[in-house]
Amino acid sequence: MLSLCLLVIVGCQGESAPEIPIILKDPVVVDSGVYGTGQQKRLEYSEERAPCNIYNPLRDPFFGDTHVHSERSLDAGIQDTRTSPAQSYEFAKGKTLGLQPWIDDDTALRSATIGRPLDFAMVSDHAEFFGETVLCQTPGVDDEAYNSEKCSDFRADPRGDFVNWNLKYLGNIFQNDGVLKRFDFCGENGKKCLDASESVWEEMISAAEHAYDKTDECGFTAFVGYEYTGAPLSFNLHRNVVFKNADVPGQPLGYMEYSKPENLWKGLDKYCNENTNCESLTVPHNSNMSGDMMFRRDKYNIQRTDFTPDYVQLRNKYEPLLEIYQHKGDSECQRGGKNGADEFCGFEKFPFNNLIADRFNGFLTGEPGEQSFLRYALAEGLNQENIHGTNPFKYGVVGSTDTHLGTPGLVDEAEYLGHGGAGADNGGSTEVAIGLTDLISFGPGGLAVLWAEENSRDYLFDAMQRKETHATSGPRILVRMFAGWSDGEESGELTEQTLCDGFAFDITGEALRIGAFPSEGDRYGVPMGSDLPAYPGSGSPVFAVAALRDRDSSQGLQRIQMVKTWVDETGENFEQVFDVAGAGLNGVESSAVVDLNTCVASQPNKKEALCSVWKDPSFNASQDAVYYARVLENPSCRWAWRQCVAYINTTSFSDMREACAHPSQMDAGFNQCCLHEHVADVFPGNTMKTQIGIYPATTQERAWTSSIWYNAISSEGSL
Repeated sequence: MLSLCLLVIVGCQGESAPEIPIILKDPVVVDSGVYGTGQQKRLEYSEERAPCNIYNPLRDPFFGDTHVHSERSLDAGIQDTRTSPAQSYEFAKGKTLGLQPWIDDDTALRSATIGRPLDFAMVSDHAEFFGETVLCQTPGVDDEAYNSEKCSDFRADPRGDFVNWNLKYLGNIFQNDGVLKRFDFCGENGKKCLDASESVWEEMISAAEHAYDKTDECGFTAFVGYEYTGAPLSFNLHRNVVFKNADVPGQPLGYMEYSKPENLWKGLDKYCNENTNCESLTVPHNSNMSGDMMFRRDKYNIQRTDFTPDYVQLRNKYEPLLEIYQHKGDSECQRGGKNGADEFCGFEKFPFNNLIADRFNGFLTGEPGEQSFLRYALAEGLNQENIHGTNPFKYGVVGSTDTHLGTPGLVDEAEYLGHGGAGADNGGSTEVAIGLTDLISFGPGGLAVLWAEENSRDYLFDAMQRKETHATSGPRILVRMFAGWSDGEESGELTEQTLCDGFAFDITGEALRIGAFPSEGDRYGVPMGSDLPAYPGSGSPVFAVAALRDRDSSQGLQRIQMVKTWVDETGENFEQVFDVAGAGLNGVESSAVVDLNTCVASQPNKKEALCSVWKDPSFNASQDAVYYARVLENPSCRWAWRQCVAYINTTSFSDMREACAHPSQMDAGFNQCCLHEHVADVFPGNTMKTQIGIYPATTQERAWTSSIWYNAISSEGSL
């Protein structure tokens, strides 16, 4: 599981971060044009480009992936990923890509094509070790570095030395504000490696610029960005850094020079956001593997007494979004939800709470706890706002893949090829491995959906900042949510009759793009990602939420749920889940089932569209609260069980239970099939190296909206 280990770093030195070249550019203000009958568009462009000829003031959904690793990420390259940043963008646009294993140096034994091109993408290679890999792998750049013992060892055994490169930075303290000392071959203050990193960074910028459609067609948007890869004590604190345009710092700001997230944000202030035409934001991911650290400032300060007004303001400024789902699991809520009250919180639960536990057979881990998940952070943000006046955890949501094959948007369960360099490790081989295409705990990952007027960098970046976003676990489910106030009178408010009557599926998603739902939602409410207006003095909040199935999928929608979380006067957090559309209403459950022998799904009365207007029955005007929606599809076979079913049909076994009772007669690569919950009881030993727990054969794909916040303090005059 090499893709998980960057950077397992603890010790820091007391040096200050070296200066980064600042590319000073004057602000660019370009008219984005007019639409309709000559009305001016809402934003101006921050770069030279043609105005988009398609503009929807009610906003369209744009699907993308902002967590993509190419060969320029060390952990991808050593697994024989040969996809360049430029090729990753071409894949996102629909081009077929060759994948490892390779023969004759340039012939791929596997290939992949995305079923439906993305609207946007960002290659987010790990900033750490850019320069080291250039110096160690490229003769002629710096002979002294290239011929050093450390570089020679790396070229001889890149996979084995990858771990050593990470362990080299282990120390005996947890964190401080200093700079990590790089290898000796990097020269004084690491300057050789920092300078060498610029060529990789320039390649990434150039690839994004070349892929970005600046014509009036606006067919594809490519963002410049990278991954900040800090994992002190192996606890994941990774963040993807997204830039608004191509006016960016001369080097990426990585963990080695900025060893705390707040140092990263301060560095971005200095080298970007306080600059003339540069703007950035950061997107944390895999809080589920942070050992409860993602939503603390220091692991050992559980009560967060080290939070300060400056810190919460900085975090609020830079982090409007959180990646709620990717191929290393779901970060919505702990298994079962708080006190086991949410059965749908069992979705894609990665079994480790840190990045290296599986290397030690799971002995260095535990089940990820409540404080490692977004739902807890949303509630804790309310506490912090009451203390400091600013909410540091005011997150909207996106999904992505975290592919290490350079394949953005490759999320189909039925066609899953793995994301971590072919999972069970095809890298370095000349044959395709026989077995599951990834470790069973992994998944295909998800997608980010941005609701914006047009497909350009400025408008999509604005959608990220506004948090008018939703995430999916892969399918292109469409969902929108608006909220306003109800005083019992139906005029001038969101009503089911106005928004949901006639709401229906069509392949263009018109009902959510240009119909009554978005127009009335904008007129009488605020969109997801927003604050509710101040309490009017009576009534309760009303939420309009609607969803459409993936137009390319046979799966129907099962239900829409509203999730509410809040804190009481002592700071204790609570949560409640309400079924608001589809199954679950009035005690009527779905009858959709999956035949586990064939993976054929039966979906009586499947829903293509769901719509509801819901009022909070337990609203307390004096109590802060957060609300978001969750949309569930009907069950389908998870990727691993699909591959197990296909395998068993090639054998003489009658079914997988018979095979799992005789694992020595199975192809070893398919032994993971016996970790599925309905066959694990017959599997001798019932454990496997690098895996803990058992896994479901089916899954329920889903979408999550960004939240809407109610703040009692801002409403005090009306209470």
